[in-house]
Amino acid sequence: MDHPAGDVDPTLHLLAAPHLRAGGQRHPLPPSAPGLLLACLAVHGAAVPRERVALLFWPDADEAQAQHHLRVTLHRSRQWLAARGAADRLRADRHQLRLDLRHDVADFRGAIAAADWPLADALHQAPLLDGVASKSLPELDDWFAAEREALRAQWRDAAHREAARLAQSGQATAAAAVLIRLLRDDLLAEDVLQALLRVAAEAGERATALELHERFVRLAHGELGLAPMAETRALAEALRQRLVAPPTPVPAIVVTLPTSLSQPPLVGREAERAALAASTAPLWVIAGEPGVGKTRLLADGGGSALWWHCRTGLQGVPLLPVVEALQQQLTTLRQVVTERGALRELARLVPDLAGGELLPPVDTDSPRLLLALAELLPRLTPVLVVDDLQWADSVTLQLLRLLLLRGELRVRATLRPAETSPALARWLDEERAAGRLQEQALAPLAPTATAVLLERLAGQAAPRLAAWLQHATGGNPFFTLETLRTLFESGQLRVTDSGWARPLDDLGDGFRAPVVPPRVAALVQQRLDDLPEPTQRVMLACAVVGDAVHEELIAQVLGLSPWATAEALAQAQHGGLLQGARFVHDLTREALLARSPATLRRVIDAGVARHGQAALGAHRVAAHAWAAGLEAEAVEATLQASLKDRELGLIDEAQAMLAAAIVRTTDALRRARLELEAAECAETGGDLARADAHVQAVLERTGDPKLHALALAVRVVVFYNQGQLGRARQLADDIAVLDPDWPDRHTIGGKLAYGAGDFAAAIAHMRAHVALLRTRGPSADLASALSGLATAMAGQGQLADSAPLHREAIAMARRFKARHFEVYAVSNFLWTATRLDSGHAEAVAIGRAALTLGEYTPSRRLRVNLGSLLQRLGEHAEAAALFEQEVRRGGDPTVGAVCWARLVDCWSALGRRPEIADAVEQGLAMFERTDAPAAQAAVVTAALEHGDAAQAQRALALVRDWPLPADQQQRLQAARQRHTPAG
Repeated sequence: MDHPAGDVDPTLHLLAAPHLRAGGQRHPLPPSAPGLLLACLAVHGAAVPRERVALLFWPDADEAQAQHHLRVTLHRSRQWLAARGAADRLRADRHQLRLDLRHDVADFRGAIAAADWPLADALHQAPLLDGVASKSLPELDDWFAAEREALRAQWRDAAHREAARLAQSGQATAAAAVLIRLLRDDLLAEDVLQALLRVAAEAGERATALELHERFVRLAHGELGLAPMAETRALAEALRQRLVAPPTPVPAIVVTLPTSLSQPPLVGREAERAALAASTAPLWVIAGEPGVGKTRLLADGGGSALWWHCRTGLQGVPLLPVVEALQQQLTTLRQVVTERGALRELARLVPDLAGGELLPPVDTDSPRLLLALAELLPRLTPVLVVDDLQWADSVTLQLLRLLLLRGELRVRATLRPAETSPALARWLDEERAAGRLQEQALAPLAPTATAVLLERLAGQAAPRLAAWLQHATGGNPFFTLETLRTLFESGQLRVTDSGWARPLDDLGDGFRAPVVPPRVAALVQQRLDDLPEPTQRVMLACAVVGDAVHEELIAQVLGLSPWATAEALAQAQHGGLLQGARFVHDLTREALLARSPATLRRVIDAGVARHGQAALGAHRVAAHAWAAGLEAEAVEATLQASLKDRELGLIDEAQAMLAAAIVRTTDALRRARLELEAAECAETGGDLARADAHVQAVLERTGDPKLHALALAVRVVVFYNQGQLGRARQLADDIAVLDPDWPDRHTIGGKLAYGAGDFAAAIAHMRAHVALLRTRGPSADLASALSGLATAMAGQGQLADSAPLHREAIAMARRFKARHFEVYAVSNFLWTATRLDSGHAEAVAIGRAALTLGEYTPSRRLRVNLGSLLQRLGEHAEAAALFEQEVRRGGDPTVGAVCWARLVDCWSALGRRPEIADAVEQGLAMFERTDAPAAQAAVVTAALEHGDAAQAQRALALVRDWPLPADQQQRLQAARQRHTPAG
């Protein structure tokens, strides 16, 4: 809202066409960084740390560069303000920035806080920075988008309230104007349409309202496949017939439940309680069906405990139960973690500890983080309770393993055996084998225990009702309590001053079981039927999505406004279906899905798949797209999800997802793309045979030349890792002919040149690749390219220049949580470290940490290079163990040749002379199976240095003019000279 001309106080307008009003003039806000900085500071509304601003504008720049950019932008912002008489309004010191300028965002927020709905509606003339794009600053653009949506949601709520106030006060014309504006903003807001249909006749907007209704009908059917609600149809028909609108339904009366149902006693568990109290096992797991009382048993066990609540469908969110538990311990954490640096590091995991400071995201896969948490948690609690262990993510399980190994606290857990994944089963087997696990099965209540439970709840015995409950619920305590609640809600039981009304045991032949027993599904159906139709739709959408966390997505899918969706969720919470944004029990969600028509579920799945990418991520979008039968969307989301899993090192998960997708896909080209991604996954995980099988499937299923080239590129890497450099080079040449624009030509070319010892060519390839990737910004691929370039430079003797590139590559891989790339980068770093004169202890520590990241194709060379570095440090026994592990695995002749050669050196240093001759023989047997010069030279050198006379002579005959790093070349020449006659 513009202020009158001549205002003394300049005002910034961001909820309209962005401009500054000063001196009676309107000055458009520049859409470049100086103008966006002013908008950013205004929206923040308070002093902002310089680091936070720099991170929003230039997240990929280093600190010095980002601060330089910020100083330049600040200068230009001040210049723009100075030209309009407001230079002193932008304040900056060494630590923070502030804009002391009146602006409409602050006025709007003030109006919302004061519940001044007319002013709030008037101030929000347009979305925040409407028409201004900051795509060159993607992090900032995302931040503005989030703020824009938050302000828009507040405006819609305020406008909705203002329209209701106007309608109630008889100002129908004004109310209709607000409602029409709301509908122009969101044509699928059915609750707004209903409000407009009610006031349209009195406001003289009958034609407009009916036109908007028809548009809604078309959109709802075209985008959602849904018909209007019955109430909407009735309102529209009444308006057409010039009838009075039907009255708004009266809310249902809330039934009072006995308090004993909300605080039920624990009965029939005496033996289990005694076992829990007596157990000294580090890990005590109680297993049973859903609702049998596992969680209640642990909660009633007494003592102080920290609880982790694992959640279904969220196993892909690492450490979520840990973060949620720590969020409840903020005060204690501030007392326990007193060192500021440690508190800031922990704040990356628990942002509420940051005090408003913007910190970089935590790497949940970092061994350092897990070790820090394992040290912290015993200081918070002597007992840790893990609820629903079957839904724990893999990183949380790693942390549990560390805690159990340390032995400083006891872990108690609940488990649904029927939902235990193979990964968790293996985890439990390992704990069982280590002797740390004690298990307790929890069965449903016996009939006598059900009778005792009912007697203690009601205050009187009721054997016939207890027997009926036992039959109906099977002794499941959760089903029993829910059934009793339903008896009260249906009026068959009542609470009076003297207790539970009706003779509890006078069932008689006329007693009718409510629809709830014996299944919770029936209970859910009855509760849903008591809710308004919009709430039922919202609950079904929540069931399909999995929870009620993403209100705006649910609103978008159903065509309701966020305000109406929030109201529906509140009704569901009041009705006992939701606890916060979660279903009160997973069985509730399962019952909702079971009672819903498959066609309607597919419609909702389709809406979620099309609109849920930002909120849910590729994995969940893929699941919804498959459920909806949207093959094209499902394949795209599956490929995105697999790529993410592959970068994170979750190879097994990616392969399982791809295998299921390949079977379901009917289109040949899409199926070939899935096979190609499966080949990449298998190669990344070190399963070269499987990778080649997927490559063959791509070649057989499509004639697309680009897909053929990409598939053959995977086969090149397979050949390379099998030591078949000649075949790999020939195939790479064939690919270049097949696809002249082959995107991986430099990557593969650099790898092959390096394997052949042509370090100059490898450097040329990798430099070109790095230069291209740097134009696209930091990424896991850039980390890999930097590592390859650094290794080639080290091979040519440029050790000092390669070290910074190695460190940059490792840091970048960690930043993107790309475990496979981190293992590759660390392996290459260790290879270089063996040629350096210092820093070996640090390199060994980095290498040992990388071994914990998982098993991938470069993991084998990581062990070889770590062993070589340990060997140089005199740690021959540990080095030999790594080499022996690799030769036992077999499969890669290049790795095998190097390991046998290294074992010769280690056993010689350890005095294991009898084993040396056999190791030399094994190495010589590997010679012809690999084309790698470095591996062949290592075998020959070991035979010349430690073999017997016959083995040395055989080795001499194998010597070739290999291109080798200088240190390896010198060692080979020295060994060769000892067996060459003088002169």
